[in-house]
Amino acid sequence: MCHYLVLQIAFLPSIEDGLKISIPNLNSSKEKRVTFIEAKPHLKGIINSIELLPIVDIHFVTGGGDHVVVLWTGNDGENFWKPKALHRNLHSSAVMGVAGMQQKQIVLSAGADNTIIGFDLSIGRADYKHQIDV
Repeated sequence: MCHYLVLQIAFLPSIEDGLKISIPNLNSSKEKRVTFIEAKPHLKGIINSIELLPIVDIHFVTGGGDHVVVLWTGNDGENFWKPKALHRNLHSSAVMGVAGMQQKQIVLSAGADNTIIGFDLSIGRADYKHQIDV
């Protein structure tokens, strides 16, 4: 069970370290108000979208220029945030936006390839795919 209330997340591109995701900790003392996540599951490109999920557990999701959608789960261990790639090859180009549904455990991703994909967390696979005609 997680004991942290995450109200905001951010990502900062860094020339030296690549891309880092930061989590502000509003309950912390002044010496450590921001935590940087060390894991970097996006292998190339940048993170284009990051969104808190409106479900019971602490989760957020990222979508990147590497066509990957990553679910981040909070836990009480030493490495608080654990990334898990939901899908790596369902988009043929960069993931430009991600969102979660409140009524169902579905992560939506929108790609530069004009495809919208709905990944159902409860069954562990993509349940919806729609190509937008432009």
